[in-house]
Formats: sequence, C-alpha cells, structure tokens
Amino acid sequence: MKKIIWMIAISCLLLSMNMGAMAHEHGHGHHYHKMDKLERDVNNQYKEWHKQVFFWYYADQYYDKLPKQHQEKVDEKIKEESQALSINMANKTMPQLIKEIYAKKLEQHKNDIYAEAKEMNITTEGKSLADIAKEIVQQKMQYRKQALLQKAKELGISTEGKSMRDIAKEVREKEHKKTEH
Repeated sequence: MKKIIWMIAISCLLLSMNMGAMAHEHGHGHHYHKMDKLERDVNNQYKEWHKQVFFWYYADQYYDKLPKQHQEKVDEKIKEESQALSINMANKTMPQLIKEIYAKKLEQHKNDIYAEAKEMNITTEGKSLADIAKEIVQQKMQYRKQALLQKAKELGISTEGKSMRDIAKEVREKEHKKTEH
C-alpha cells in the first residue's frame, strides 16, 4: 500500500510539473511561480514522450486509487486526449478510455520506447510494448526518487517518515529560499 501511495504522489507531482511546464509553454507563466532548479533539472531529463507515456502509465495503473479531485483532473485530460486521438467516448468508462489512450500513446512512441530500452540495456525480446514501457517508467522513477533523496540530503532535509511528495515540497521550498537570498 505504501508503494501505491508513493506512486500516486509521484504521479501527481509529474502532473503538476507537466501543468507548470505547459503554462510556461503557452505564455501563462505569470500564473505560476517560476519553476525551481530541481523541477527544471528533472523536466530537462525527460523528453516529451516520457511525460505522455509516464502519465498514461500511472493513470492506467492507479486511476481507481486516486482521490476524487485527482480523478477529476485526469478525467479532463482523458476528454482532451480522446478528442485529439479521435477516440469515441460513448459507452466507455474512464478506465477503459485510459487503456485505449495509453495503448495509442505507446504505439505513437514505439520507436522512442525501443530506443530508450536499448539505451537503458532493457531486453525487449518476447516483451510487449507495455511491458517495456513499464520497465522504463520504473527505472526512471527509481532514478527520480534517488535524485530527490540525494538533493534532500545535500540540503540537510530529514527524510525519515516523510512521503516523497513532502520531501519534494521541502526541497522546493529550501531551494526557493536559497535563490531569494
């Protein structure tokens, strides 16, 4: 259960970072605080296809476990993506739509996924595209977790008994205070 909560927190963090980056891309940056160095570093490590595949992977895996307010945000994204990908939404549940969108995103980024797997030394033989993407997501998220814990350690932030979301928040706050002075 603790792992699921951690994954949901990371997924929400990804969503909030993605929304902030999208606001900057569309000229609405004045509504958001300037992205701090950690978020920029993390965002720069991930290509656009990572964000899409990661988001839909987590939506597929954890949608039913998300709090209602987060499900509503995902629902909005489902509606947008369904229209963009010409997916008929009639008589389908949100989890069914997520699976369909995720499958299309995987197929859309198939070459990127195989290239990334090769770069990360992930074997692809006999595995579905979804299984390969899952391994990439898990390895990248493990790296993000380690990077965040390392950053917290460098800043002297105790991580004992704290969620990854709380640690990320403290790191952002401390980094922000450092840049103010």
